[in-house]
Amino acid sequence: MSRDSIRAAVHNGDYHTDDIFAMAIANMWAMHRGYDIVMTRTRDESILKDCQIVMDIGGVYDPEHHRFDHHQSSFQTKRENGIPYASAGLVWKHYGIELCDGNQLVWEYIDSHIIQQIDAPDNGIFLTKSNHPSGVFDLTLGGMVSLLKPTWRELQENPEIIADRFWEMVSYAKVFLGRVIVSSRDTLEGVQKVKNAYAQAADKRIIELDGDYSWEGILSDYSEPLYVLYRRKEGNYGVKCVRANGYQSFETRVSFPISWRGLSGDELVRVSGYPDAVFCHRDGFLCVVKTRESALSIIADLLVAQ
Repeated sequence: MSRDSIRAAVHNGDYHTDDIFAMAIANMWAMHRGYDIVMTRTRDESILKDCQIVMDIGGVYDPEHHRFDHHQSSFQTKRENGIPYASAGLVWKHYGIELCDGNQLVWEYIDSHIIQQIDAPDNGIFLTKSNHPSGVFDLTLGGMVSLLKPTWRELQENPEIIADRFWEMVSYAKVFLGRVIVSSRDTLEGVQKVKNAYAQAADKRIIELDGDYSWEGILSDYSEPLYVLYRRKEGNYGVKCVRANGYQSFETRVSFPISWRGLSGDELVRVSGYPDAVFCHRDGFLCVVKTRESALSIIADLLVAQ
């Protein structure tokens, strides 16, 4: 291998979300540093010893020498919250900060929202539990990886398909992580904008934002906010009701009148009495109007009526 090239390895055979994302992160890190990278799947010790990065195999955790296994009995490394590291988490721990351009908050945010969801089930910890009597729960990242694996029939017909599918999944994971880094960076910047808007609001029941930031989990932490006013992409204005418990439920602290819900256009104008009214969601948490002045008027009237 040349000085500007590295070889990265994970085990062959079956694969999981852990080794897919470990390889994807290593690949992105190498490209970020300007290296060429050769990726391989093997259990051959003679090949592994010549690799510059070894993940999820080898029985060694030694970040100085880029060895990232977690299966050995001596490995006890956990996060402060108790979630143990798997190989994806270890690689993210040591390479991820560079992929986030040194932004510690983004790096930590991705670890807590994405990487820990990979590491936990790989260590036998299940995080998903349905809050609905049906028992139905959201599709997880690991669940999606499992669905995209070759089936038993495909493996019978072509045993080599598992390697092809692994490399496909690494490509998908790289695209996914690239978007996650951008999304997390912008989300955290939006969080600060929301906090600033709250701090500057004269009436903290009404929070006005200059964009549709992810505010649901933030404003619920404050006791006062009831309505959020923001300019929509279409150029009109939205008024949303603040949730009572952030992302834990869709319950809101206030809601729009029952008679408005599900209406739009002339019908909503007639029922509401506001000539600029455009649309009211059937669940009563959103109303769209044409102008900021109309939005503020609606909010003021609803506050008086409460």
